[in-house]
Amino acid sequence: MNHMVYLFLLDFNMPTILFAEYLSHDLPYKLSSDDVFITSGCTQAIDVALAMLARPGANILLQWPGFPIYELCAAFRSLEVRHYDLLPEKGFEADLNAIEALADQNTVALVIINPGNPCGNLYSYQHLKKVCGQVFTSNSKHLAMYTKNIEISI
Repeated sequence: MNHMVYLFLLDFNMPTILFAEYLSHDLPYKLSSDDVFITSGCTQAIDVALAMLARPGANILLQWPGFPIYELCAAFRSLEVRHYDLLPEKGFEADLNAIEALADQNTVALVIINPGNPCGNLYSYQHLKKVCGQVFTSNSKHLAMYTKNIEISI
C-alpha cells in the first residue's frame, strides 16, 4: 500500500488508470481513465452524477423512502424529483407501476439504491432485470441509470 501512495503522489492519473484497468477485467471492451470518476465520498459522487444529467425541465425518479442527499443535490441542480414507492409487502422492491407512471420524456435518471438505504433491502437479479426492462419500455427517451453502493477491493 505504501508504494501505491507514493505512486499516486507522482501521477494524479494513476488511480483512475488502475480503476479503469480493474473494472475492464470482465468487460468485452476496455475502459479508459476518462471513464472513471473518483470522488471524496457518496455526496460528491451523487452531485457529480446529477450535475451531468441536469438540464432545464429535467426530472429524476427517486425511491421513497430513500437517501436524502439525492434530493438535496437535485435541488441545487434544479432537477424535479419524483418519488416511486418501495413495497414493504414485497421485501421493499421498487413499484414498477409507479416507475412507469412517473417516467416521461424529461426523465433523465432512475436512481436505484442497492443495497437499499434506509430499508436494508437487496434487490434480486430478477427484480433488477424487471426494473431495467421497465426503464427501457417507459415513456422516457433519455433515461440513464446508475447504481450506488458499489464497493470493490483492489
